[in-house]
Amino acid sequence: MSAPRPTHEPARPAALARAGVLDAAPEETFDRITRLAVRALNVPYAVLTLMDAEGGFTKSCHGPGLAGMGLPREERPRGWPTLPDGPLHIGDLAADPRFQRHPLFGLGSRLGVRMYAGVPLVTPGGERLGTLCVLDTRARTLGAHEQDLLHSLAALATDELERRALRLDLARAQEQEALLQDLARLIEGPLMPEETARRALGRLHSGLPLDGSGLLRRTREGVEVRAGGGGHGEVLRALGPGGAGWAAHEGEEPLFLVGARGVAQAFPELAEAGLGALAWLPLPGGEDAAHALAFLRVGESPWTPEERRALEAGARAVAVALERAEHDRRLERAVLTDPLTGLGNRHAFDRALEEADGLRARGGVGYVLALVDLDGMRRVNDEYGRARGDELLREFARQLQHPDVAAYRLGGDEYALLHLNPGLPEAAAQALVNRVAGAVRFTRSLAFPVGASVGVATVPDDAPGATGALRAALRRMHAQKRARRGAGHGR
Repeated sequence: MSAPRPTHEPARPAALARAGVLDAAPEETFDRITRLAVRALNVPYAVLTLMDAEGGFTKSCHGPGLAGMGLPREERPRGWPTLPDGPLHIGDLAADPRFQRHPLFGLGSRLGVRMYAGVPLVTPGGERLGTLCVLDTRARTLGAHEQDLLHSLAALATDELERRALRLDLARAQEQEALLQDLARLIEGPLMPEETARRALGRLHSGLPLDGSGLLRRTREGVEVRAGGGGHGEVLRALGPGGAGWAAHEGEEPLFLVGARGVAQAFPELAEAGLGALAWLPLPGGEDAAHALAFLRVGESPWTPEERRALEAGARAVAVALERAEHDRRLERAVLTDPLTGLGNRHAFDRALEEADGLRARGGVGYVLALVDLDGMRRVNDEYGRARGDELLREFARQLQHPDVAAYRLGGDEYALLHLNPGLPEAAAQALVNRVAGAVRFTRSLAFPVGASVGVATVPDDAPGATGALRAALRRMHAQKRARRGAGHGR
């Protein structure tokens, strides 16, 4: 006859794990209890058995022939090692039809056990972790005093398990607090997002059971793992631009998924990845990309509340770094951008020339620059008003832009063009002149009575660097302006 499964079994493995005794070897603390039970109750055998999700295992036993004893559930007497309701005392097992043919109990058995008395180990939370039982080869009934002793010894075992659980709880709480503090400190540091993520992921891997993680950046071209830990990068990269999961959950609340089916339902592109658990934490994205943190487990282990808090704290640290970097990029763009036209301003032009000279000094190619002065701007402002003049500046700037050419507004009606990959310098210089001429023709088609003077210079043909090239271009622009005025084309 099989022993019934108590209804409290699902909570038992967690309680034993909390006490830290699942994988521990035999210990003197529990051996002392079984020895005391044998002596105090005048029996040959005492067994302290615990029960996890896989079945019972002997934590301590005292008596000949009991070392390493462990039986399948169906071979255990009812209620041993875990009792559903309370103590169980069978004075004569041989007289009980359930155990007449049992290998350990009854007449003719290996141990010849006739009497069984067991008390469950019950935590303050009501979880029944196992049993302390005594066995005798004589059929007899324990007296009230002996039963009280057995209850007291069981209470000692339960108290020891609870003390261990509390000590481990305290240690885990301290570890959790240290983990959260370390992650919070990352927010205070002026680190780039990738470095913040690298440190956050490393700290989370040291404090949590994770098999893989990554900071993901998603653009039109694909998914880039910006920082990662524990491997599984190919799994993370599977969340590509066409991935239904990322698109469905982008910008939503974090997801903590358990089980291959749950992962596949949320992220179909990971159906074949063999993941047992996935934590998905979306992050604020920039103008051209989306970000997320992903944490992987191969086994189907649920995410505890403490683990969720830690992962969310890591996500906050990375999110702050991303927001700070995006703010810096926007601020830099504002500093380097002309607010009226959207072109780079004089600071951007100076920086671009400095970078071009640096590239040239390191063996790079030369470049071609042009300075442009828009003729007729004063007339437009005087006759049509400032708003119309601003419209002219914006439209002229729009026509100067080209994928191969960087355009800048230096101030007022002055512009600059920069060609960094000129190929043939003469052809590139003529292309800049043509670009300006085309912009003039288009703005004239909009009824703006304007022209433009342009001066072009090349590096290294006209000068070894930006300073000399700017002087040469400025001389040529002024010469063209004088020629235009002489021909009757002024401001």
